[in-house]
Amino acid sequence: MMFEKLDSYLLDFINEDSSEDFWYDYAYMQAQELLNNFTQSDWEEMYKNIDAKSDLWKIRVAYCIDVDAVMNGFTFLLSLMNDSDTVI
Repeated sequence: MMFEKLDSYLLDFINEDSSEDFWYDYAYMQAQELLNNFTQSDWEEMYKNIDAKSDLWKIRVAYCIDVDAVMNGFTFLLSLMNDSDTVI
């Protein structure tokens, strides 16, 4: 599943000593590609697990959402707005 790949990828960058610049200059593009390949079941899996994720994890996902994510991406961003003031 793509969700598991995205989760693992994001956790690697959250847990490592990689710079924020590296994430925003390069690494986010790989995460964005994973997100754009999500199936409906991947989106559902992400929603089921979102409460257990850190704010930084959520911020990184939100940063990766682009027009290719279409309605699922928009719905995810709306859910973050309702979830936490610190994320968006």
